[in-house]
Amino acid sequence: MGSSKTIIYDGTFNGFLTLIFKAFEHKWSITNIQKQDAGGSELFANTTYVKTDVALAKKVWFGIHQKNHTAVKRIYYAFLSEQSHIEILLYQYIQSVMGTVLPEVDINDVIDTLNIQSNKVAREKGRMEAFVQFQLSQETGAAHIKPKYNVLPLLSKHIRQTYRGRDWQVFDDKRKYGIRYSTLGLELISNTTEVRAAV
Repeated sequence: MGSSKTIIYDGTFNGFLTLIFKAFEHKWSITNIQKQDAGGSELFANTTYVKTDVALAKKVWFGIHQKNHTAVKRIYYAFLSEQSHIEILLYQYIQSVMGTVLPEVDINDVIDTLNIQSNKVAREKGRMEAFVQFQLSQETGAAHIKPKYNVLPLLSKHIRQTYRGRDWQVFDDKRKYGIRYSTLGLELISNTTEVRAAV
């Protein structure tokens, strides 16, 4: 095992999966995981920044799915909860899924916490689906949401099935990004100026 590290990543799910790949590859002992713009990186800590690599992220996601396909939803939903320190719990859980058990980690407590968070996200997803459906039924073609959790990535499938053949836009005003569907397909709107212009 290497020395204890604080890992900084870009905050995306692919970035998180990339850091998982790097942690296994380099046998890092991770004590803290932070999003790039979260600030508070510990002064004088052994800190490493991990750049997102989608190909590596896909390998990790495929590997998790192969080991335990039921873990996939738990991991993704818990990640979307954006709870403080959720990444370190997910890292410990993924270690367990991949067969690495750390004696100092009570994996049952980790799983309980991840289940609680993923269930909260699932409930918020259902609530936002109903809210978006109501807003889009008003013929405006646009919906604005401020969900407690980052559920926007989970909404597109439901909305596409409900509004086939219709253009629509859904914006997460709290996180300042949205998704747009048209005949050209599904599009992510992440630039604040672009979001304002689309409204």
